[in-house]
Amino acid sequence: MMKKYRLSALLLTLGLLAAALFTPAAVQAVEAACYSYEEAAEEIRTALAERQATFDVTIDFDFFYDGGVSGKKLISNAISYPGVGSGKGRLGDYLYYSYKKWGAQIDQDSNYDFVFTFNVTYYTNSSQESWLETNVDSALASLGLAGKNEFQKISAIYDYIASKVVYDDAEGKSSTILHPLAYTAYGALHDGTAVCQGYATLFYMMCNEAGIGCRIVSGQANGSNGTEDHAWNVVRLGGKWYNVDVTWDTVYKRAGRSYKYFLKNNADFSDHYRDSEYTSASFNAECPMSSSSYGTGSGSASGSGSGSGTSYKLTVNGGSGSGSYAAGTVVTITANSASGGRRFSKWSGNATFVNGTSATSSTAKVKVTTTTTLTATYADSAVTNIQLKKYKLNSKSQSAKFLTIKGNSKKNNAPVVPGKKTAKTATFKVTSAGNGYYYLVNVATKKYLILKGSKVVQGKKNNSSCKWQFISTGGSYYKLKNQNGKIVTISAKSVTVAPDKNSNAQQIKLA
Repeated sequence: MMKKYRLSALLLTLGLLAAALFTPAAVQAVEAACYSYEEAAEEIRTALAERQATFDVTIDFDFFYDGGVSGKKLISNAISYPGVGSGKGRLGDYLYYSYKKWGAQIDQDSNYDFVFTFNVTYYTNSSQESWLETNVDSALASLGLAGKNEFQKISAIYDYIASKVVYDDAEGKSSTILHPLAYTAYGALHDGTAVCQGYATLFYMMCNEAGIGCRIVSGQANGSNGTEDHAWNVVRLGGKWYNVDVTWDTVYKRAGRSYKYFLKNNADFSDHYRDSEYTSASFNAECPMSSSSYGTGSGSASGSGSGSGTSYKLTVNGGSGSGSYAAGTVVTITANSASGGRRFSKWSGNATFVNGTSATSSTAKVKVTTTTTLTATYADSAVTNIQLKKYKLNSKSQSAKFLTIKGNSKKNNAPVVPGKKTAKTATFKVTSAGNGYYYLVNVATKKYLILKGSKVVQGKKNNSSCKWQFISTGGSYYKLKNQNGKIVTISAKSVTVAPDKNSNAQQIKLA
């Protein structure tokens, strides 16, 4: 064991100034000492995650000398890549890119142990990091990643960021404009603007939280202004690693192109040049790059996330776009035109929708990730521009029959029946109920049409049974649909409600 001396007698002979900024000061108070890099790393990670501007780490005297401890080594161990899983997306590379700069002073306490005092300047504060943690969890939940394979997870996260974040062009091209949050995942998700570092840290965070191995790589790239500093990611898929650059692909996506910088090997990523630490043998051993870009050779994967399949069948029912496509191909699908009184509702089936489209887009773009079937579904087309005035409601199949309150009764729940056009009780006033629904108020009784069981009756405006939609059947006729989905039917002797069967008895004209 080395004999313990005060730091001030050893500074010059040990050459410690090369490792960190040392300024001997008064003897520090005694704190529990760390006996390994692992113990010190845990303290540093906690302080960085909490955005502590100044914090102390005490290193055991013997470990200090035996381990060649320096401030740089302490930081490096604290931000080493932790792997994937809950909470790990906020460690490793994320912590490395969370601060602008750091420095350290060193002193000794009364036990002769060495106290490193770190001073760190961050891009974000603890409140912003708390917001980010909550909203990244929400974003991942919204993507429905459970049950998806590695490729589908990576694609979903990649597309999510590309659709949400716009490049902060002013900050990216000027040294005089200061948008510090543009360098952070917080700025990307909260403000919707970022430079490459913000894109890369958000992608890193979301992937690792979702169980996908991901690292951040820095270097230079041939951008629009020539070679410029840049950051991107490498991501693990099927045991191999691939380059991705969501920053640059965002620009291509918004221009209608896709995935130029998605899951590429080094040869197909030739306009990106890594800093030396990311070309080292140790980094390449940790993140072995695929020999081919995804979907183009031995580095490709099948729908289950491994294997050699590169082509999948897309079947589109009720629309166009069916075919066999290479993995990762973006296909435009279009639903057939809706029949009279109907509208496109959504695509049913499991697919990855991209370029700002979704399952509710009649013309959508889907990325082929596995063999799948999509079916166009349709719903009634509600009419929201009915004029708010008095009408007589006439059945198409019972042309001489009009909705009428029986016997001019003012009693609640008196039935609505077919009647003559001349009856006072055949006139209804249409008033808006909001959200495309209307109230039908009998002019004579001042009562509302409501639904009661299988009958249409008059009553008070007290619940959703009073709300109706006019559904176009083409021309000047409509179906009268209650909010719970029941359709008014007029027969020779009664007015009832039933599921939509598209019969003439369910077609009503406003007269």
